[in-house]
Amino acid sequence: MHEEEPHSLFTPAPPRRVTPRPDRPSPSPRRRKPASPRGGDLPPGAAAALADGDAPDPDYTIKASTGSLLFHPPASPYFRRTKAEIWFRTAEDARAAGFTEWTPKKRTDS
Repeated sequence: MHEEEPHSLFTPAPPRRVTPRPDRPSPSPRRRKPASPRGGDLPPGAAAALADGDAPDPDYTIKASTGSLLFHPPASPYFRRTKAEIWFRTAEDARAAGFTEWTPKKRTDS
């Protein structure tokens, strides 16, 4: 007796080939901002983070993100998960440089 192959309701589509259209420019790769500012661009009381985001010295205890302009003191719930781009010695130094301390958003009851 002859065995038939099981039938499948799903037939995979052949792989699509993407060819660039001559009338459209190819998208440029996303530009990433540098992980830390250059030394000359740092405000007073700040230091560039190490390559892994760690503080360059134990005196620097405030993490800051240049993208959001927010800073996190050690008591912040996001302190551990934030990869710092720059570090400040004090919250006052961070504020003087134009950064804002992270605070929880206030909930509005509707």
